[in-house]
Amino acid sequence: MMKMMLLVIVLCMMVPTAAIKYVTCGSTTGNLTIEVHEEWSQLGAERFLDLVESGFYNGVGLFRNVKGFLCQFGLPAEPSEKWKRFKRIKDDVNKEIAFGKGYMSFAGSGSHSRTTQVFITHRANKRLGKSPWETPFGLVVEGFDAIAAWSTEYGDIHAFNKKNGVETGRLAKEGNAYLKEGFPNISYLTTCQVSRSPPTATSGPSPSPFPAVTQQIRQTAQPIFNTYYLVYLIGMVPGVVLVALLVIRKRRRKL
Repeated sequence: MMKMMLLVIVLCMMVPTAAIKYVTCGSTTGNLTIEVHEEWSQLGAERFLDLVESGFYNGVGLFRNVKGFLCQFGLPAEPSEKWKRFKRIKDDVNKEIAFGKGYMSFAGSGSHSRTTQVFITHRANKRLGKSPWETPFGLVVEGFDAIAAWSTEYGDIHAFNKKNGVETGRLAKEGNAYLKEGFPNISYLTTCQVSRSPPTATSGPSPSPFPAVTQQIRQTAQPIFNTYYLVYLIGMVPGVVLVALLVIRKRRRKL
């Protein structure tokens, strides 16, 4: 029986775990590091990483930055035919992961409407996550000082701020030329790139390389297995049962 239990444990350990990837972005006020969790929102995470690797977010304006709420970006700095390949993607299964400070999700306008626009929360928000497209795919783990310094002068977009909000329709058509003309103090991302290595803490009292990720977040937000790995594990059950039966049969022969 002990041998059988050890065999089951070893086989379970062989099940692959979801790899965490990191994205480092420069901005006009400093750098930030994003931890991407594919098991939270697989399609969203894959699309975000694809956009980063394509250079889409290089130079984009942070056109919607509402103090105490969120910062939204993801309209191209220079409109181009090459960006049209990023069509709408289907919504991920909503795993009801609560939005904490620094969490990232795609913005949308309805079911299966996610394309390139994403947002970062400035603080925990229980209202977010109710819409099917609002499923977190990652969170900021370094660079909150840089985020806090992003300009909030223009606040919400024009649809909610008629006084001086950015018109997203014009931005989509004209790119940064529109922002530079009418919003001279807006903040920008400069570059974004994917990294497979975790960030290294350079300041602060915490020795952890993830000062922004608390143990509570790890326990509540990261599931042990996503659907893929669960199916993988279930598929191994017949093999484990067969091995167990062979062990039992061998022991009966000895008796």
